[in-house]
Amino acid sequence: VAVIGSTGSIGCQTLDIIRRINATYDEPLFDVVALSANCNIKDLAQQAKEFKPKILNINRGYDELRQNVHNSIDITEGKEGILQLCRNFDYDLLVMGISGCAGIEPTIAAAEAGRSVALANKESVVSAGSILRRVLDKSKCELIPIDSEHNAIYQCLVTSPRDLLEHTKERDPRAMCRISTNVLNSVKRLIITSSGGPFRDTDKSLMKKLRLKDAIKHPVWSMGAKITIDSSTMMNKGLEVIEAHELFGIPYDNIQVVIHKECIVHSLVQFVDNSVLAQLYNPDMRLPIAYALNWPDRMESTLPELDLLKHQLTFTEPDLEKFPCLKLAFEAGRMGGLYNTVLNAANERANEFLREDAIAHWEIHELVKRAVEEYKHPNIDHL
Repeated sequence: VAVIGSTGSIGCQTLDIIRRINATYDEPLFDVVALSANCNIKDLAQQAKEFKPKILNINRGYDELRQNVHNSIDITEGKEGILQLCRNFDYDLLVMGISGCAGIEPTIAAAEAGRSVALANKESVVSAGSILRRVLDKSKCELIPIDSEHNAIYQCLVTSPRDLLEHTKERDPRAMCRISTNVLNSVKRLIITSSGGPFRDTDKSLMKKLRLKDAIKHPVWSMGAKITIDSSTMMNKGLEVIEAHELFGIPYDNIQVVIHKECIVHSLVQFVDNSVLAQLYNPDMRLPIAYALNWPDRMESTLPELDLLKHQLTFTEPDLEKFPCLKLAFEAGRMGGLYNTVLNAANERANEFLREDAIAHWEIHELVKRAVEEYKHPNIDHL
């Protein structure tokens, strides 16, 4: 296993799952052969000491890292180092845990190499979906989504992954994940759940008074700052809608978002006979990560069981006036072309502005909307 973004939220939870699984066997089931991080030298060095990978990549800080890890471990630095790792290093599964556009090129590099990719980087799908799709058409890469919502949809569509591998040699061209045409044709609607973020219960009249300190307190999930802020605007959910459209080939008119504050139902699939399958679990990212690590099989888990007697399940409709970023994402997705890319890039920059406390929370939507409206090149051929 190669873990890209190993010191971040997804990376740390991936290593925790590997640690838990390996501890239950006489011989380790997973061998962590590569780790990559941005600049957290202390944590990366500690991970290297525990998991003993063959190679490390650091975006910056090579000299300090070299002094803190064993000489037997190779180290590369910067963008070229991570791309070389993804393309040429020997691994079976790459866990892509980098958030933002920085994860696009490494994801494509791994896919071009024909490796399986457990994907938590939605930007690879949202901003570079057409490029990634062309690569997947020529590659043996298996794309397994880690985002809890898309992993839930995947599990609902593929209730028997082993049967899928044995009987479905080719994926439907509408989808990035390996989903058969028969399965896709049976889908009526995808229902993606959302916690509602930190402002779910905030009065609409107060939304323009919110600042950074208010946006980084998620009521349920423990995530990085960027994704937590995206959750507060529900842009995160909007990007997930686009990602679901790209991953599974379902039209936007057949994708619904509902507020589910308990975060127990991670997504649902309604089929043409109106039956609905849902994937339920505690709000813990380690479950979809474990699913991706063990794919196409399931393994006994050391994570706590879901106790339905302790929970109620409620669903409400999101307020698009209160969360206009969600509406904007649907609109950009329907326009197609490069509008998804513009939406995502503008949101990343606006998100940075808020993290720098340079703008108010409500200005994120204004900045992203202006970027989408002013963009005049519908697809790359017109640039």
